[in-house]
Amino acid sequence: MKEQLTQVTDPKNQLLTKQQSAEQAQTSVRYLEREIARGRLKALKLSRKLVRIRQSDLDAFLESCATIGGGE
Repeated sequence: MKEQLTQVTDPKNQLLTKQQSAEQAQTSVRYLEREIARGRLKALKLSRKLVRIRQSDLDAFLESCATIGGGE
């Protein structure tokens, strides 16, 4: 039971709204919607209108888009 509680409270597993994700990425909600539709950004579609993005998925997406100063 304690493992499940830790998993839920882990910041990497935090669920964000599209608006919260857009604010963190400093982009528009529409841009994120297009990237979700293209399959580049993972999202959880809980209902027809309710979409959530895991913090870890947003971080991975942002890292995959990095082109300046990337490791060699």
